[in-house]
Amino acid sequence: MSLKNIFLLLGIVLFISIPLFLIPRLIKISQITCKSQFGPCNSVIQKILDDIKTEKLSIVKEEIKSKLSQNVLVREYFIQYKFPNILEINLIEAKPKYAIADKEKNIVLVDARGYVVSSQSSSSLPTLEIDDELGKVGEKVNKNILFAGEIIYDMFSLYGIEYGKITGDRLEMTTEDGIKIIYPLEGDKEILVGSLVAIMSRLKETDEETKIEEEKSVSEIDLRYKNPVLR
Repeated sequence: MSLKNIFLLLGIVLFISIPLFLIPRLIKISQITCKSQFGPCNSVIQKILDDIKTEKLSIVKEEIKSKLSQNVLVREYFIQYKFPNILEINLIEAKPKYAIADKEKNIVLVDARGYVVSSQSSSSLPTLEIDDELGKVGEKVNKNILFAGEIIYDMFSLYGIEYGKITGDRLEMTTEDGIKIIYPLEGDKEILVGSLVAIMSRLKETDEETKIEEEKSVSEIDLRYKNPVLR
């Protein structure tokens, strides 16, 4: 390649790259919009974006990245510039898995990682009632509540049980048939749930040879022990 062609190529590269370098430092953003998979962004996220001062495009983008990349409510996000002075944020918010309620029926929603992702007045999700204070949005629930919440979710999926309550050192819930189920607040969740599934299956067994004796008298299944107790 001749020297002339080299200079020509360098000139083209500079002609293209200089605007790309300068434009983000010249354009001033005056509006930030935010959408999620649920529609408008969570009010907490929107408040964070509203607090970002109007600045040059490059500065605003860096601040948005800093805020959203550290936010437990945001799983993924994409920033897009809209002419003439708008930044549009499209993001995937953390999806709630179950709800936690206190005695006053205040409700927060919790995701699979155990983080409180929103505060609600009502919920159709499986719900765990606790005696302690509810966590704030962005906070992580303690391990016992997380353990109980995961069990409530499994019980809802398996048996349609929508409600459970932590009482002292145990989790209590009741089936549609009126059988009380008691779980510990720690242990191997898969083994505990598997044990209940096996017991419930035998209770409904129609073969007289494998049917649990006096099944009609079983009103409580306590899974806090190595060998589950039926009462």
